[in-house]
Amino acid sequence: MKNNILTNTRILKGIKHFYKSTNLLLIISFFIFIALNNISLISQDDNLVKHFNKIGAFASFNPQFYQADFQRLPGIPNCCPQFDDGNGSAISIGGIYEFIFPSFSLESRASISFAKGSFNSSEPQIFGVNGFPVEGKFEHIIDVNFSNVNLMAGVNYKIYDRLMISLFVGGAYYLNSHFNQIEKISSPKANITFLDSNGMDTGENTRNKISGPLPDLNKIQFLTQFNIGFEIPLNINKSFILKPELGIEYILTPMIRDLNWRTFSIKIGLSIYYSSYKNIDNATMQNLDNDKNEKDISEIDKLKQQKEIADLESNKIQEILKKEQQAKKLAELANEKSMKELKDELERQANDSLIIVKERDDFNKMILEENKNTGKICNCFVIMYISTKDKNEAEKVLKYLHKNQVENVSIKIYTEPYLQEKYFRVQSDCYSDHLMAFDDRYKNFKQTDYLNIVPYIICNR
Repeated sequence: MKNNILTNTRILKGIKHFYKSTNLLLIISFFIFIALNNISLISQDDNLVKHFNKIGAFASFNPQFYQADFQRLPGIPNCCPQFDDGNGSAISIGGIYEFIFPSFSLESRASISFAKGSFNSSEPQIFGVNGFPVEGKFEHIIDVNFSNVNLMAGVNYKIYDRLMISLFVGGAYYLNSHFNQIEKISSPKANITFLDSNGMDTGENTRNKISGPLPDLNKIQFLTQFNIGFEIPLNINKSFILKPELGIEYILTPMIRDLNWRTFSIKIGLSIYYSSYKNIDNATMQNLDNDKNEKDISEIDKLKQQKEIADLESNKIQEILKKEQQAKKLAELANEKSMKELKDELERQANDSLIIVKERDDFNKMILEENKNTGKICNCFVIMYISTKDKNEAEKVLKYLHKNQVENVSIKIYTEPYLQEKYFRVQSDCYSDHLMAFDDRYKNFKQTDYLNIVPYIICNR
């Protein structure tokens, strides 16, 4: 059953990747069509102005999200059941060269990036602390960092006024990589340590502490990027242009050879360009002939118009900054809520543990008092799961307990001495220690809750 589920999951993931790849090809085809169409227009119309070039630089901050499905890095020992997702961040800086046409441009970028991230997987466990069962967990952590150089080429297309969309494809070469791995007992906070392969206490609450270069790293990786940006002139003749950008990036190549680990990034960037020509857009080009007969417009009127445009752009920037502040406050509130929920969960677990300790102590006192009053010491305690006249019901309970690793149980036939009625009892083997019986009864509560039965401990004299 488990293998079928894993197989179906892999099939769904494969379909999902194929769907993404198909959409990517359609988008690339669209941009190529737009580019070829505009190049054709330029070659056919002698009245259009000649293209010109721009150079610039950019910087970006990139939150990253890892899509993964693996248990360990190649050749690195790790006891984690599965790493399925992670996150990180990167900083990129680089240079830009842009080849401009009236409504679109061809652009190349070269950059260097520095990234770091982590995977963290938790595994619940039951520990024995001073003879008592306590819930806790293992944490499996892998921290990674990289540096790489990127070369990208793409198309920018103006969809409205100074609003641009961009599609890039390119590659990255990884200069270096490093990872730090550790597995630790994160809770409870008692002095709990690992055993080595020989069953000896290591005296440490961590294991598999390993670091070094990432094994089998794909040093050359292919990626695609989609951006949206808004051009803001910084001076009157538009020779300097500022361009805030927001985009997404997807690395098409797995990070590690033969390992399911891919990276998706959000790009938050800022570019600045320089051009020795005035940036002429489509609307301006269409009105060139009409403007020839309007030379009587004074320079004062032009300056007023440019000032109004600059004020409008300034208001837009202020609005963007205001929205960013609001988003930051919402993120802080969400983080505070998560911390409170974690604190409440830890308090609930601590209270549950105290209740179990008290019940165990009360049970121990009851048995000691019974031994004192009767003058007899019981040497056989059994956990009675169910006593029923229905043999099928008893066999159903026994089968379920065996399926869930409760092995020391069997069906005993008990005949009631007065009415001579036969009962089928599902009960454990004898425990000489009543507290061991109590601990096993508590450990198996999850199975008995599912069956809607309450096991109890009896002295089988």
